[in-house]
Amino acid sequence: MTFLYSLNCAQLNPPIPAIQAATYCLVLDTQQGLALVDCGYSTQDFLNPPLIVRLFTWLMRTPRNPQTCTLNQLATHEINPSMVQHIILTHMHIDHAGGIADFPWATVHVHCQEYEAARHHRGRVGIGYVRKQWQQHQHWAFYENPDCEWFGWPAITLPLTPTILLIPTPGHTPGHCMVAIKQQSNCWLLQTGSAAYPFYLPAEQYPVHPPVWLQRWGMGGYVQSLKKLWFEHRDQITFTSGHEFVKRH
Repeated sequence: MTFLYSLNCAQLNPPIPAIQAATYCLVLDTQQGLALVDCGYSTQDFLNPPLIVRLFTWLMRTPRNPQTCTLNQLATHEINPSMVQHIILTHMHIDHAGGIADFPWATVHVHCQEYEAARHHRGRVGIGYVRKQWQQHQHWAFYENPDCEWFGWPAITLPLTPTILLIPTPGHTPGHCMVAIKQQSNCWLLQTGSAAYPFYLPAEQYPVHPPVWLQRWGMGGYVQSLKKLWFEHRDQITFTSGHEFVKRH
């Protein structure tokens, strides 16, 4: 089995509007060691937060509790952090890439356009990058050109087993990618990152449906195509996203 855990590494509770969300880190078991899909904040982000982290966590009413960081949550599942050998990023905003600092030995897999955007604070939300979180990291694997297709979407194969794919979806950030993870029985887990909202959740979970203009501006305009993918292949693909905003009730 590839998928092990989905960890909530930072709760978002903005006062306006009345919504809430997790910040998800997926823990995967591969033949090359454990892999994380996104990694939340680092322990130092909460113990000694940079200005942007302080501002964003205040706006989102995120408790800066180091015990919620991926590094410490692994211990609660009796996982030695040294088993994490790979970090796969949907993008490099502060709440998705900060945890890199807690795993200095791990190889970080990311689209090259995303890395360059993060280095130079490019994109619609360029302020969301903090180089201090990862600029000392030594182990990187960069990707650019698709080498296969996944349900009609151009994709990039990572050097991991079972199959894990980056699916370029620039929009939320210049090098944003979804991550598709091969499961048993030819099924897949799709981490849409910030390319979609949780339209796939049942109504009783109160998923937030943002206006179309916000979907296009903030997510890159992929929602309708992803809805079609989900409708046609939901027996094969399990969807998740980076945050899954739902209404607070």
